[in-house]
Amino acid sequence: MISARFRKRRAGKEEAPAPVGVPVPYLVSVCPSFAAADVLRRFASIGRDFMDQELISEADARTIYREHQARVDGAERIRNDYQLYVEDRSRRRNQAADAAASEARAKLGGMRLVSTGGAQLSLKAQWDAERASNERFDSEEPELTIQEYREWRAEQQ
Repeated sequence: MISARFRKRRAGKEEAPAPVGVPVPYLVSVCPSFAAADVLRRFASIGRDFMDQELISEADARTIYREHQARVDGAERIRNDYQLYVEDRSRRRNQAADAAASEARAKLGGMRLVSTGGAQLSLKAQWDAERASNERFDSEEPELTIQEYREWRAEQQ
């Protein structure tokens, strides 16, 4: 048996369902990068629910959610890019220090290490070369904080 409601729907005589509304306080709790006042200023309210909360249309709520996700993704991307920057800078700094230490070892290559205390002199020369290399690297390219990195990225784009 076909129900009367189904027959009406099939015949096109049934009214369209009421628009689905999303309570603004719920939307703001899901998308904390937006304030309720901003949402209502931007999108028209379609009424109130049984708890007397403002409602906006589902399409507008989806728009807000997509914008919130874009903001979150952007912030996450910046954090990931900053982590990669820190790792890359550390790797380049260590490579420069290793190159300086190997150069210092090469200069002291002919020294007799056992009887004259040459091993200690060799290690001291390597450490001094590494320290000088690290200081030179840090003065040429200081490590940025995440806020400085954000500003630097904004200038680059």
